Parts: sequence; C-alpha cells; structure tokens
Amino acid sequence: MLKKFIKCCRRNFFIQITVLFLPIAIGIIGIAIYSYDVEKKREYTFNASNQFAILNMGKNSIRQALERVKYDVQYLSHYHEFEDYVMTGSSEKVEHLSHDFKFVMENRRVYDQIRWIDETGMERFRINFNSGSPALVDVQNLQNKKGRYYFLDAMRYSEGETYFSLFDLNVENEKIEIPHKPTIRSATPVIDKEGHKKGIFIINYLGDELIHKFIDATSLSHGDVMLLNDKGYWLKGVKKSDEWGFMFNRKDLSLAERNPSAWQRISKEEEGEFVDEKGLWTFMTIHPPANVKEGTEGSVWKAVILLPAAKLYTKSDTLFSHLSVFVVLGLIAAGIGSFTLAYLYRKKQLILKELSELHQRTEGILRSVPDMIMQVDNDKRYTWANHVGTEFFGEEVIGKEASFYFEGEQNTYMMVQPLLTGENHAVYVESWQRRYDGEKRLLAWWCQTLRDEEGIITGILSTARDITDEYEIQKNLQESEKKYKTLVENSMVGIYRSDTLGNILYVNSALAKILSFDSSDDLIGGKSVLRYKNPEERAIFIEKLYKARYLNNYEMELLDKYGVPIPVMVSATLEENVLSGMIIDMREIKESRKEIEKLSKAVEQVDDIVYITDKVGNISYVNEAYSRHTGYTREDAIGNNSRISKSGIHDREFYKELWTTILNGEVYRNTLINRKKNGDLYYEKKTITPLKDDNHHIVGFISTGKDVTQETMLHQEVERIATIDSLTGIYNRHKFEELFILESERSRRFGHPLSMIMIDIDHFKSVNDTYGHNVGDEVLKHLANVAQENIRKIDIFARWGGEEFLILSPDTDLENIRQLAEKLRTAVEKAVFPTIGHITISLGISTLGKDDSFSELFKRADHGLYYAKEHGRNQVGMFT
Repeated sequence: MLKKFIKCCRRNFFIQITVLFLPIAIGIIGIAIYSYDVEKKREYTFNASNQFAILNMGKNSIRQALERVKYDVQYLSHYHEFEDYVMTGSSEKVEHLSHDFKFVMENRRVYDQIRWIDETGMERFRINFNSGSPALVDVQNLQNKKGRYYFLDAMRYSEGETYFSLFDLNVENEKIEIPHKPTIRSATPVIDKEGHKKGIFIINYLGDELIHKFIDATSLSHGDVMLLNDKGYWLKGVKKSDEWGFMFNRKDLSLAERNPSAWQRISKEEEGEFVDEKGLWTFMTIHPPANVKEGTEGSVWKAVILLPAAKLYTKSDTLFSHLSVFVVLGLIAAGIGSFTLAYLYRKKQLILKELSELHQRTEGILRSVPDMIMQVDNDKRYTWANHVGTEFFGEEVIGKEASFYFEGEQNTYMMVQPLLTGENHAVYVESWQRRYDGEKRLLAWWCQTLRDEEGIITGILSTARDITDEYEIQKNLQESEKKYKTLVENSMVGIYRSDTLGNILYVNSALAKILSFDSSDDLIGGKSVLRYKNPEERAIFIEKLYKARYLNNYEMELLDKYGVPIPVMVSATLEENVLSGMIIDMREIKESRKEIEKLSKAVEQVDDIVYITDKVGNISYVNEAYSRHTGYTREDAIGNNSRISKSGIHDREFYKELWTTILNGEVYRNTLINRKKNGDLYYEKKTITPLKDDNHHIVGFISTGKDVTQETMLHQEVERIATIDSLTGIYNRHKFEELFILESERSRRFGHPLSMIMIDIDHFKSVNDTYGHNVGDEVLKHLANVAQENIRKIDIFARWGGEEFLILSPDTDLENIRQLAEKLRTAVEKAVFPTIGHITISLGISTLGKDDSFSELFKRADHGLYYAKEHGRNQVGMFT
C-alpha cells in the first residue's frame, strides 16, 4: 500500500510537494500562534503581579503613616501634662503643654493642628503648624466646632478608640481653606479621672504628606496611579483638576460617574484585577488601622492602578511583528524545502538527517548542563567530557588517567575504586583539584557505575560541581561565629543562657570564675536552682521576668562551688522560654558602697549623678556630676521638679510603680531613659532611696545614678549578634542549633513529630556573577520575607549559610512538611524579586527519628536537597 502511494506521488509531483509542505506550514503557523499566546499570557501575568506588588507597597505606605498618627493621638492624649491641664485648666500648664506639642509638630512636620475640643464643641486649646513655625492660638481666635461632622462622630467613640475622619479639604470659619489643604483628622475621647467625657483630643494630619508617600511608593508603575474614597471620588487622580470633587458637589469628578462599570467591580471586591477596553485595572482596599471602627464613614479607601491597554502587551505586539516575518520566511523556506525534498526523497538521507538532529540535540543538552560530566573507562582513563569538563581540566584531559588530576587527594581517589569492582554502585566525594591554569578548586563529585546491556561494568560516569565559593562562605561564617564566641568568652562580666526549667545551656568563663568553678563545662547541663542561695528567689525572679520580659540590675545572692554566698547583679531577657543575660559580681561593689557611706563628704567628687528631693520630687540638692551629665546647672535644678529630666519614653504605669515603691519606704532600682537639657537621651542606672526622720516618716528621697548608655548599647548589640543574621534579620546558625536542642527534647518527651526543610536558591552564583553581590543580598532578604509570610509563628526559620536556609517545624509529620515545602517553593516561584524578576528554589525535607541526632536529621535533608537539584531543580526532594 505504501509503495503504491509513493509511486503515485512520483507520478503527481504537485501532490508530493503538497504532502510535504502542508505539515510544515501548519507547524510553523501553529508554533507562531502558540508562541504569541504564551508570550501574551506571560506578559499579562508579569504586568499583573508587578502592578499588584507596587500597589501593595503604596497601600503599606498609607497604613504605616496612619498607624503613626494613631499612635501619636493615643500617646499625646495621655500625656501627663495634657491630663493635668484637662483637670486643672491652669494657664501655667498651657505653656508647658504648648512647648512639648510644638516640639512634636516641629519633629513630625506632618501635623497642621493639635487641638482639645471640649464636650460643648468649643476649642479649648489649639496649636497651628504655620508652615514649620508652630504657634499657640490665642483664646479669642478659638472656634466652636459643635456642628462639624468629625466632632459629632468622634464624641460617639469610647475611651481608647481612635477616630479617623473623611480625607477631605480643611475648612476654617465655614469656608474651604485656600490654597487647598488635604486633611485627615484623627481623634480620641478625653476622659477625666471620674470617667466623664471632656471632649476630644484631635490632630489634623496634612494629607499631602500621605499622598506623597503613596506616590513615592508606587513610582515604579508605568500606569495611572489613583487613590479614591468609598464613593469613588479621586483623592489623588491622574489630573489635579479631577481631585476632591465631593467637596464641591461635582459628581462628574468621580470614577463612579465616568466609568461606572469599572467602579462597580472595584467597590464590591476587597482586591483584585481585571481588564477592560481601557487596560489592566489593579485595585486594593485600604482599611483603617487596628482598633479603629470599620464603620467610620469615609474610612475605607481604594488604591487603584490603571495600566493602559497600549502598555499592557508591548512585548507581545513586538513579538507578533517578528513572528509574522518568521511565518512568511518559514513558509517560503518550507516551500523551497518541499520542492527540494520532492527530488531528494530517499529513506537513507532521512535517517541520516534524523540521526544528525538527534546528535545535535544531545550535544545541546549536554552543553546546557552547568556541571562537569566526565566518563572513565575500566583502565581509569577519561574517555569523554562535556564542555564544562574540558574548560576546567583542558582539552588534553581525554585519554589521561584520572589519578593524574587527584594530586595530593589519593585517599579521595581510592574511595572511587570500588565502583569498578562492583562493591559500590554510587559514591559522593569532595576533593581539591588543580584546574588547567594551576588554580586549586574544591569539587563535589557524584560518581556512579556504568554498565552495558548485559550488566557488565564498562566504566564510571561522574558529575562534578565547583563548590569553592560555597566553601569560602561557610568558612567565613565559622570565623565570624568564632569571633563572637571569643568576644563573649573574654567578657569581664558573666554571660549565661538557661531555659525556664532551670537547665543551664551556656555560661562563659567569667561566670565560671565568679562561682569558683574551674571550667564552664562544670556548669553547663546542670540546674540553675542549685546556684541560688534561696531557691524561692528563683521563682520570684522568673515570675517578674515573665511579666516584664526583661529585668535590669536585679540583685540577689548565688552560691559558688563551695556554697559561699556571692552577691550579684543580674540583667536578663526572656525569649521563647530561654533566659539570657549578664551577671556582675557585686562583692567589690558592695564593699565600695560601705566606703562611700564613710566618705559621704566626697559625694561632690564622684562621677555618679546624685540629687536630693522632697516628698513630691522638688529638688533641693544636686552634686557636680549631676550638672556635668545632664547639662542642668544648680540654678536650673534646685527648686525645680525632678521631672525636668523625663524623656517621655516611659509610660504612666512605669512612674506609678516607681512612686508606689519609694512611698512605701522601699528602695527603687532600675535603668531609666532620661533626657538632657540639650534634648539628648541617655540611659541612667538609678537607685532612689527614701530619707526618713527619727519617727520613720519619709521626708524626701536621695537619687543616685550612673550613665550606662554605652554598657546598655553593648548588651543590646551582643544580644543581637548572638541570635540574628545581620543580612536577613532572621535567626542565625548558632540560634537555630540552640532552639533545635529545646524542640528535639520536647518532641521526644511528648511524642510529637518534628521536621526540617533545607532551602537552597537555584543558580544563585549566576545572580551574583551577573548582577553583583548587592543584588544577591537583596534576593536573600526578599526570599527571607517571602518564606516568613508562608510559615507559622511556631516554625523556626534561620539562615544556615550563603544561600542556604533551614526551617524547623514542630508538630509536623512527613506529609505536612512536604506540603509546607511545596507551598514555599510555589510562593518563591511566583514572587517578583527586585532587579532580577523571578527565581526558583530547591528544597530537601526530613523528619526526626526516635534516636536521631541533629547531624542525622540535617544530613537526610541535605541529601533530599541534592536529589532535588540533580533532578532538575525547583522541586522538593526527600532522601529515604
């Protein structure tokens, strides 16, 4: 039948050409249509995700600004000077209050007015920004705002709630202010001590600042960026003349009027995207900050980007032009080829052509592989290498014995020999080998036995990757960790870590010396309760630490190795059931205190800040050090109240606890953040002692303090270095290993599963080589953010080294850790990274066995990761 068909085609030359030409023509047109469709979808997806990411930055800029306003409203409305003014109405309070609020306005530079409007609607207090020169408004110029909507709305709120007004233009004396001043008013009820409403505390926020933040955050968009209120009116439009239409009863100046179909979709949905004849619409809903009533009229806005249709498919349109040329040329070539093949149609030639194409495809695949691929025969000579191998070893590698390149690595070379005898079928080794130019590089080899169809060993097939850069990164991380440990070990104060169960996790040599132990190892693993003179003291210490999350300068007595009580001062923090902190030997300090008492006349000579007050805090004496450290002279301080040094950082509860303690006759010790006369902040480790007369009645207080700003900053920096990776802001390797010990013990104690994910960025070296290490660092930080958004709060996330990350997931079995890993892989693949666009990751997973160590769990995850990379990357691998 086939022979008859061929004979017929020879008789009919036109039919023969048609039979050859039609499939080729259909294929060319089909490929062109498919390529255009794929590019159009890809361009749409890219533009949609890009506009969504840009719009989300704009949304976050607005929410952060409103959160700042909400914080300031709540903070300033509870400012003690303001509360005193509300209670007393004293004009003297107004001066102090206006000075502080002017300082806030000068520093923020975004508040147009700060006011107190009483319950009748009358302004009782107002400061105007005045273009950067804040001024208190005279009483005769204060206005009654009882009819303004924002006063009526805010008065319906409860204590602690924050009100945000419409985003509109400011109105003064019943007229829109010229030039236009976009304004958002944020207010909260003012409540006196009896619980009665005394009006509202209100701040006028300059809306231009909010709009500028929104514009800056969305500046990367090539579309039209808009901000609309809940009625569809432009707060920020494409044209300035379209904005604020609702203030002038201009319904035509709204998206709802000009494009009702688009507005209907935008107003009904929380966020999304759609395409119409105008282009790609991307929109998000901006809600009020937390603790703000959702129902507040005008409190919900819509952020919108319209990418015009002309900009949506620019690359696709260009591709269409190119494809049109490709189709025409392809059809011409197909016609010529069909004509030629009609004369040269021979089965042998077709077979040869197919073999040639197959060979080219194979060569292309091998050239695209980034790793070396080498083949060794039974005589241990290289018989074939891909281009990566010849570029590394040189063209002369073919025919040479493999041992020639394992100079100084004979032990590693011998590990490969069992593959030729059949004792092993695969082996992984790492070895330093000399490149053709003489430079030594570290290679990771994966070798496996080659067999023919009859199962006879014919040689070894090896793949190798240059891991020198990864090795150097790991080496640098280890050196950095060593420097940190050296810093801690050489510290003059004791440093420790323990869990809330009392297990000592770490102590430095200084603490071991304080407690008379020969080595830190004598303490690590023991119980901290054994070191307390009074065991109940530990329970009190832990209870206070749970409440405050940190304690400074807590004095107690510990027992040394021989049971001798040692007075110490402890500063500690509590984080995820782990205590960490510093311990200072107080023996010399206590002896010094005795000497100071004997030498009270030398108070003027010490560098400690000393001053004496009466029962209400009015200063009657300061020493020379007080003036030197605070900047206040004796004339400034004496007769004034001690609150002149208040920084505004501590809240009312903090000072309430201070006064309760000293008025009960107890000594108060703490580290305070105070403010100098020039406005600078400093940390003062303060002790306040009640002064009593012969009848034991308190007549005043003596305060002594030391400027510990540098020590506090050092402690905070040590804490940060100990736990956080400096680049990504997540846990570092040291912290991860520490938390693994706690989680593995919990897993075994309660029989709960514990699993691990290892993450590695695909082709990360190419990112650094192509874009530079700064862009590489940005990719690492962005990847950390994407991962944190897709894991649970209980999951432990750390940077292990280089582009490798680890996730430890408590209460997670193998199936659930696989699902989490796949979720992370998909999220990273879809994410848009700065500068480079998209990347992929490979992941390895493992689950803790009954008797597994950390290294065994880690090794299985690492093997899973290697499996994922060897099988194409961008996937989850599991080693079984």
